This record gives sequence, C-alpha cells and structure tokens, in this order.
Amino acid sequence: MVKGIEYTLRGLSDRGLPRLTRGLGDWNDELNMISREGRGESVMQAMELCYMLRECAEVAKAYGRRGAAEEWIQKYNYIDNAVNTLAWDGDWYIRAFADGQPELIPIGTHRNAEGKIYLNAQSWAVISGVADRERARRAMESVRKHLVSDRGPMILAPPYSRFDVHVGLQSNYAPGWRNACIYARPAGWAIMAACLADLPDLAFDMYKKTCISERSKEVELYASEPYAYSENYVGPPHRLAGRAQYQWCLGEGANWMWHSYVYYVLGVRPRLDGLLVDPKIPSEWDEFKVNRRFRGATYQIEVTNPRKVNMGVNSMVIDGKEISGNVIPVHADGRDHLVKVVLGN
Repeated sequence: MVKGIEYTLRGLSDRGLPRLTRGLGDWNDELNMISREGRGESVMQAMELCYMLRECAEVAKAYGRRGAAEEWIQKYNYIDNAVNTLAWDGDWYIRAFADGQPELIPIGTHRNAEGKIYLNAQSWAVISGVADRERARRAMESVRKHLVSDRGPMILAPPYSRFDVHVGLQSNYAPGWRNACIYARPAGWAIMAACLADLPDLAFDMYKKTCISERSKEVELYASEPYAYSENYVGPPHRLAGRAQYQWCLGEGANWMWHSYVYYVLGVRPRLDGLLVDPKIPSEWDEFKVNRRFRGATYQIEVTNPRKVNMGVNSMVIDGKEISGNVIPVHADGRDHLVKVVLGN
C-alpha cells in the first residue's frame, strides 16, 4: 500500500492532480483520449487518492507511524486544495481535464453541451472528504437533478450524440448504450455518498431503482438472470433502456450494491475503533435487524425507529448497558452480544 501511494504521488501534475498515461483513462478506461499527449488530468483519481491517503494515515497512526501519517495528510490537503480550486464548477465537480492548447480542457462542466456532469466525480468528492458539507450536498443534489433516472443514476448526462476527440470511446456509443447508462458499481458509490451527505431519501431512491429486485420485475427487458447484477444497464436515452450488459460481473455490481446497502443505508460498518451504527433509512421504516460477525464476536443489532426519522442515533444499549455514542467497541470474546439502537435526533 505504501509503495502504491508513493508511485501514485509521483504522477501528480504541477497543478496537483494525477496525470493520465497516454491513450488510457482512469477507472473509466473509455475516457481514453483525455490524455493523448500525457498531460491530461483525472479529478476522480485525485479524489480516490485523497481517500487512500486519509485512510492510510489513520492506519499509520494506529501503528505508531506518525511521520508517515503527517506526510500523507499534508499530501491530502495539497490535492484537496487543487481539486476545490480547479475542479469545482459551481454546482458540481468537473470530471477531468483533457490535453489542449494552450490550456487544458475541462470535461464534465456546465459549459459542455454533452457530458456536462459525471456521476463519479460527485460521489468520490463526498466519499473522499474533499467536498465540504455545503459542496457535498450541492454536488449530490445535482446528481438528483441531472443524473437520476427511473432505473438508477446514469454515469453521465446528457449523453454524447457525436464523437468527441477530447473524450474518446465514451462518446462513441449510441446514447444510452454505455453512454449515459447505469453502472451498478458507480451507483453503489453514489448511494454511499448520498448517505455521507445526509441525504437518505436520495440514497434509498437510487438504491431501489438500481437494485436487482427491481430489474427482476421487467425480466424480459432485462434479458439476463433476474437474480444476478450485470455490470451495467442500458440507459433511458436508448430504446432498450433497462437491458443488461456484461452479465455476471459480480465484483462490479453485486459487491458495491450490497456494500452501499449494508454499510451505509443500514449504516453498520467497521472502523478502527469498533463497529459504527449510523443508519440512513426511509423515515417510514419501523425497525430492522442485522447480525454481524466482527473481530471475534457476533453482534445481533436491533434498530427501532419510534420517531419516524431517517437518521440520527438517540441511544445504544449493549447487553443491557447503555453506552455513549454509536460505535460498538470491540469485544473479541467469541460470544454473541445483543445491541439495541433507538433512532431519533
């Protein structure tokens, strides 16, 4: 992990954003013409790097490696500043900067007629912590306004109608066909980000529209097994909207949709100091239960919602004893523990 961080940091541009290898994209390898000359920059990759720096700095502190932790936080702040200075577009974050003369060309800005907003730049701004509270909410509200379709959040909008030499293959598909389509993995990231931005209604709306149980209701259109996520669905601009593409890529969709639901909507996820319980649920839910094995113990977590709220832990009781906060401490005793959580502001 350390070698990976060191290698990636060596690839920063003079502006503080990761440069892309010539002819390659980043997570989205179809953005393959952003860096034709090797000067193109990825904003999403900058955000992912910030996430990695922050998480590894926390682990380094736990191991007593304070020097490394301090260095990584300094790098985080440097890249954070570059992203917020260069890539904030007013209501959302720019996706990348393509080679251009004399200046780099922004991709995913309101100034673009097509592909003016990309989903991943908004999600990772929130997940990485690069976006402050105000920008996080504005970016995710822009997702709600521009990207959420009746089958989930599209990867970009509006779709490209013609080839863009500064974008590449992403712009070469028919509208809706891997071009403003719905990817299950970025949908999972968007759900996580909406939870972190305290927008539980948006998070659950995106989850419900994208999840496999909804696709199974239109199985003849889905044209794949109604119990398995595909990598992506054809988007609404296309006549086959909802059709599965690249089936059985379970690491692509199933993992991240499950992760977003259990860790962020239900809100039961690990931290270094224990097991966090921080639900972001529909307010009409009365209760839910989660059984979670975690670091040598099993926790039977019962969450009740008497005040019909969608977030906020009012109390937590473990084995009959109330604790402060909403983090279950590590027991590691091989036993079962009953955890009762009551929601309420």
